[in-house]
Amino acid sequence: MKILQDIATAVRLTGEVRKARKTGASGVQVKPVYTVPAVRFGYWGFTMEGCLFYGPKWQPLRDVFDNLPEKTQHELTFAPKAGEWGDRVRFWKQELRNTLEPDLYHEMISTLIRWGIRCRRRALEEVIV
Repeated sequence: MKILQDIATAVRLTGEVRKARKTGASGVQVKPVYTVPAVRFGYWGFTMEGCLFYGPKWQPLRDVFDNLPEKTQHELTFAPKAGEWGDRVRFWKQELRNTLEPDLYHEMISTLIRWGIRCRRRALEEVIV
């Protein structure tokens, strides 16, 4: 399928070259463009957990999140769909069981479970209405 994309790109470039020639250009250069991020926000603020667990008390949780692979951090920015809430809780249980102090760990897991229940109830209410 990349060959089709290459052909489409070549057709677009041919059109750009013809436009440039009509305006008096004698040649066209193709240069790679690199995107350089000026600011890196990270993914934490875009996660459900970032909204539920904010403030200095939850810094250990954020530290664990920051040490996860970037792909995993990105995947956590999407809210769980129906049937995925348990997987989300199990993921955090596995990641945090030996990292957080027990009281903070239990508070975090129970908050996450209650939030999941609330979201699922809300989704059911929307289906019924």
